[in-house]
Amino acid sequence: MADTLPELHAMAAQLGIPRRAFQNRRSGAHYDVPAPMRERAIALGARAISRHTDRELLKAVIANARAQYDG
Repeated sequence: MADTLPELHAMAAQLGIPRRAFQNRRSGAHYDVPAPMRERAIALGARAISRHTDRELLKAVIANARAQYDG
């Protein structure tokens, strides 16, 4: 997940994840990041969050995604 869709697509491109892997969901537009790419994503600026311990942040990210939702 990202603050903006352009930011999300840019990160996916940096990781080599194809655009066809984009999942535009009302609960959060995202790309699935394969486990072997996780550390690289974090090195590029991604922030690991847990749906269990970062609930308020996750709610804010989902609210932002819903505001941008185009589906």
